Amino acid sequence: MRPKILYILSSGRSGSTLLDLLIATHPKAWTLGEFQELPWEAGDESALCGCGQTFASCPFWSEVEARVAGKLSSPINFFREGRGAGKVLRPRLLAELVPGRSRTVDPEVDDYARSNEAYFEAAIEVGKQLEGAEIEWLVDASKDPYRLYWLAQSGRFDIKVVHIAKDPRAFVYSAVRSSGEATVRKVGRQAVRWTADAIIGSRVGHVSVGEDRYLPLRYEDLVGDPDRSVARIHSWMGLDPITNVEDAFLNGHNHGVAGNKLRWTAAPIRADAAWREGLPKRLQRLAWGMGRPMTKRWGYARD
Repeated sequence: MRPKILYILSSGRSGSTLLDLLIATHPKAWTLGEFQELPWEAGDESALCGCGQTFASCPFWSEVEARVAGKLSSPINFFREGRGAGKVLRPRLLAELVPGRSRTVDPEVDDYARSNEAYFEAAIEVGKQLEGAEIEWLVDASKDPYRLYWLAQSGRFDIKVVHIAKDPRAFVYSAVRSSGEATVRKVGRQAVRWTADAIIGSRVGHVSVGEDRYLPLRYEDLVGDPDRSVARIHSWMGLDPITNVEDAFLNGHNHGVAGNKLRWTAAPIRADAAWREGLPKRLQRLAWGMGRPMTKRWGYARD
């Protein structure tokens, strides 16, 4: 049986870690976090698993690594040029998404998929062994559309995709606020990235898994009503929805890779609306204007 993968597709800073942890409140869903970051994280002696231990001391990942040793034919961080860094545009792969173009599974794709498959199968086995988890779905919050494309193209996995996006003004503010004063250049660059990510993600999602297995979700809807949003996703995955999702989130634990601080220190769910006061109005207008090719498709309205 092919491993069932719930893939979270998004730009960074769009709520993917929160979504990942909320989906994984279900006892039959097990999060791997931003899984493709594992080689980078595990290679850093100070990096922590979601459980709070280093990867070398985490019983889950130690056992998983032991089981996949010698079975990897391709690096799972193939689409990461550095820790937390991947390309927005990959022309060779984008060319394959042209409508009507035939797509075949080449050896490079299959090698990559087989390495991931070894990890996925080991994660299911170890999760059941260590914690008695009844794992039906693995949640991969790697976000990268090209990784999704290769995993889906291989045919080795049963994949569904949740594509989460944040208002472009909120995304831009989150991306630039840690780098000093917001400028036209910084805002413009991030607004272009938001638009490119939204276009590419939507195209890859639909081409990779099809309309009925691709679910778009706005960050604002998730934080506005997490119970309703997560129940919808769980039902779509064929799982019985749980109640009190936020309580389960606040009291849960995980072995996820990377992500934001919610991975280690859960906090009450609140909308990130700091951009309304923190980003000057003229730069809000710039971000909105440059994001307009996709804001309507995502159901955003300027306010």
